[in-house]
This record gives sequence, C-alpha cells and structure tokens, in this order.
Amino acid sequence: MTSNGREIPCYFYLVFSIKAILLLSIRTLADENVDLKNGSDSKPTLFRNKVGMNFVRIGNFEYTMGSSRSDDENDEEYPLNTYERMRQVTGDEFWIMTTEIKNSDFMCFVKETDYRGGSSRVDFLRHMTDDAYVKYRGDSHPVIFINLADVNSFCGWLREKDGLDYRLPTEEEWEYACKRGSVSDPRRFVDPVIPPDEAGWFKENSINHTHAVETKDRSLIGLFDMHGNVWEWTSSEVSLEIKRGSPFENETVFHIRGGSFINVKRSCRCASRWAGFPPSYRGKELGARLVFASKPEGP
Repeated sequence: MTSNGREIPCYFYLVFSIKAILLLSIRTLADENVDLKNGSDSKPTLFRNKVGMNFVRIGNFEYTMGSSRSDDENDEEYPLNTYERMRQVTGDEFWIMTTEIKNSDFMCFVKETDYRGGSSRVDFLRHMTDDAYVKYRGDSHPVIFINLADVNSFCGWLREKDGLDYRLPTEEEWEYACKRGSVSDPRRFVDPVIPPDEAGWFKENSINHTHAVETKDRSLIGLFDMHGNVWEWTSSEVSLEIKRGSPFENETVFHIRGGSFINVKRSCRCASRWAGFPPSYRGKELGARLVFASKPEGP
C-alpha cells in the first residue's frame, strides 16, 4: 500500500486496527457503566447497582464553594434564594448518581413494596394519576412529587438490595460534583457563566415540563441534568440565619440544588442556592439524586 508515492508498512494497519478495537471496547464499557479503572489511582470510577442505577466515584475533595456573583443576594425569583458566600470546603470520597432518580426506578420500589407515601399521601406521585401531568410520566423522566420521607424509604429499599448506604448528598457534595464536571473546560457551565441550552432543561427551552434524563450533554465526569430539569433534595438543613424573617422561620427546611424546568438559566448554575422546602413538600419541580459513601471491594 502506498501514500503519496511512499509505501506504508503493513504493520501500520495492524497497529491501527488494534488501537481502534481497544478504543471501541473502552467506549462500550463506559456506555454500559461497568466498573472502569482510573489511571491515577486504579480505583473504579463507574458503578451500576442491582437496580440498574449508575454512579460515578468522586474522590476526596477540596474546593471553593459558592459564587462571586453579587446579584444572587437580592434574587427575587424566590423569597429564600440566598447568596452563597464563598468558602473553602473539604470532604471525603463518595459516589453520586449519574442521573436524577427516574420514574422507572421509583416505580420498581413502589410495586415491590406497595409503598403509598407513608404517613402522608397528599400529592404522592401525583403526576402518575393526574392527567394534567401526563407529559411527566415517561419511564426516563425524573420522578417528582416525592418528599424526604419518600426518598428515605426508597434509600432503605436500595440498601436491602446490595448493602450500600444510599442517602441524599450534602450541599457541599452536590456542588462539588457539579463544579467538578465543568472546571476543566472553560466552555462548560463554570460559575458565573450561565449554563447553555446543551446543559439542561430550563424555563427557556423546556416547554414547561420535565424531560427524559440523559437527553442533554453529560458533564466532564459523566453526570446529567445537574443544571435544570428538576430541583434536587439535599440532606443539608437551612440555618436559622437564612430562614429568619421568611415564611419558614419556625420550620425545618432543607436546601435544594440545581434549578428546574420552570427556572431561568441563571438560577440553574452550580452555585445557585435556594433554601428549599420543608421535608413534607411534594411538587412537580422537585426530585432527587442519590449518593453513597463507599463501595465494597470486589466485583
């Protein structure tokens, strides 16, 4: 074989073919979310649990939480949308779901356990029975109308499957995972840059309803919908300093992160912070994404 009059050795094609096969194999493994090895520390970076939910490993971390944006302090979109002051944060390794919990994930739990919303059934999975929300019902759409008790019950069901300590992320973990997926590429969603349309579903592009997960670009570490689609519960309680003077001053309230399909893009940045809802709240704009602290050794 020749190119521009020069003969190309046959072994060149052999080497090229081997490389192509290897690259295809690696991509296939990544797409199937089986355990891959991180070249820097040889630990698995991807994990699929027994229910088919995918997780990415986040190592020990240290970063600047918050934003330098001054206009967040007086954001009038929500009464408890609070300015996130910049501060250094450290934390231990954890694993985070690549997507928000899907309808199909949660309905497996409901059907297997006959869970019906615990002590309060008000609005529990309302989108699955109320025809006003028919556009929210797809198997791959994020589950909505779930409160903290619902999420905790779901976590308990998952723990029985494989023994992992599933839970909601803290604010610090959530924001780091969001920023970790974008900091190494200046074109992608780094605060205070407004997320582009390719990043998620916002008021500007959602047509006022949720959308299937994994239909927008994944972040650099493989996470989807960290910007928009639905707000996500966290395990972090709102401080009295933030609640003072608000309708929730005398209630326990938990932070939510990420923004939703009803929010403008600037409210869906990594550091955008809203002092969310009381634990009993269920709504069309609110879902969840789970984490666990460590994965047992072995396959």
